[in-house]
Amino acid sequence: MQNGQGNQPPARVFSEMVPPSMAAALLFLSLFWSMRHPGTPQAFAIVAAVFAIPQLFFPFTWRVLRSPYVLIITGGLIALSCIFGSLFSAPFAQVYVYSAPWFLVFCWYFSLGCLASGLIFTRTSRFAPAALHLSFVLIAGGFALDGFLAAEGVFRTTMKTAPGVMPPAYGHFAPGESSDTYITDRRDPGSPLPFTLKLNSFDVEFETLLRVAVTPGIEASAGQCRFKIMGYAVGEGDKLVQDVNAQDLDSALIVLQVVMKGVENTAAIPFDGGDFGPFNAEVSYEADPAGGRITDIMINIVQKVPKHYTSVVDVVVEGETVIKDAVIEVNKPLRFEGWSIYQADWGRYVSLDEWESLPGNMRSERQFEQYIKKNEIPPTSMFTISRRPGKWLVYLGYILMCAFSLALLAMPRNPSNGGNS
Repeated sequence: MQNGQGNQPPARVFSEMVPPSMAAALLFLSLFWSMRHPGTPQAFAIVAAVFAIPQLFFPFTWRVLRSPYVLIITGGLIALSCIFGSLFSAPFAQVYVYSAPWFLVFCWYFSLGCLASGLIFTRTSRFAPAALHLSFVLIAGGFALDGFLAAEGVFRTTMKTAPGVMPPAYGHFAPGESSDTYITDRRDPGSPLPFTLKLNSFDVEFETLLRVAVTPGIEASAGQCRFKIMGYAVGEGDKLVQDVNAQDLDSALIVLQVVMKGVENTAAIPFDGGDFGPFNAEVSYEADPAGGRITDIMINIVQKVPKHYTSVVDVVVEGETVIKDAVIEVNKPLRFEGWSIYQADWGRYVSLDEWESLPGNMRSERQFEQYIKKNEIPPTSMFTISRRPGKWLVYLGYILMCAFSLALLAMPRNPSNGGNS
C-alpha cells in the first residue's frame, strides 16, 4: 500500500498546491508594492483582490482558513503591526503601517478566516461565536469601504496671510465668505461638494494664562516663564545699546530674553508692541523733554489661548438655504448628506482681493499685524470636512463584537463527564 501524493488525483494535488503558492506570491507582491508605492492601499487592494479571490474556489483554501491557527497567526501579526505603528508619528504609521500592502494582506486572510469560521458556526447553530467572528468581517468591510469612498480635507477659500510669499490660507472663512469645493492638499485642484457652506459669524472666547510686567534691569517671572530686557537694537546694527532716543523709535527694538520651561530664546519687540510666540506685548514709556531720551519703559506681557470657538453658518443647495444659522463648535460638527463639518482652527487673515490692494511695504509680517489691529479685521474660522460611508459598518461590527463577547462569557459551561469519553 502506497502513501503520499502518488495515490491522490491530480486535481486534488493541484487544489492543494496552488492556494499556498498564490498566498506566498501575494505576500511577496505586497512587500514589493510597499517599497515601490508606499501609502497607496486602494490600488494595491484591487490588485490583491483580483489576484487572491481565485484562491476561494479551492477546497484546500477553506480547510486552511477555518483552522484556528490562521486567526491566531494573522490576528497576532495585526496586533504586532498596530503596536509597531504606535511607536511612530501618526502620518508615518498611516503610510508605512496601516496603509501598507503587507498589513492589508494580514487583514485579508484574518477576515477570510473569520468568515469561514463564522459560516461553520452558523451551520452548527452556534450563533454567538458565529456573530463574534462575523463582527470582525463587518469591521474590516467598513474600513475597506472607507478606504475607497472616504474623503477628508478643507474648504478651498481665498484668505491670505503675511508675509507675501505665503500661499492662500485654505480652509479659513471670513464672515460672509462661502465655498462649495474641498481640497486634500495645496496641489489639489479641488472637488465639488453637493452644497455650499457660508459663514455668517464667528466668535473666539479667550482665557488668560499669564500676565506679567517687565521693566529694565529686573527679571520678571510668571508660571514657568521668565522675562528680562537685555537692551535695545537701533537701526540695522547688531550691537545692543542701553538707551534709546525718541527720534529712533521707528527702527528701535526691545530685545527680550524669554525662558520657557528651561529653554532660552530671544525676542525683538517694537515699541508699538506686538505678538511674539504665544505672547502679546504692550509697551509703555515716557520721553525726557530735555534730551528726548526714552524713560520709564515697561512691557505688559499677556498670554491668552482660545477657550471656545463658535461659528454660525448657512448651508445652501442650488441657491436655496436648506439650513439656516447652524452652530458649529469644537466636538459639535454639522452633519449634512453624509458629510461632517468640524470646527478646526482660527486665525486673522484678509481676502485675496484685499491683500492684492495693499502696498508692498504692508505685506511684511509686522506691518500686516499692525494693519489687522488698526482696521479691526475680524477673526476667521477654519473648518475641516470629511465623509466616512463605512463608519456605520465599523460601529455595527464593534457593537456585535462587544455584545457577543459578553454572551460567550455568560454561556453555561458543559459539566465534566468524569473522564468518560
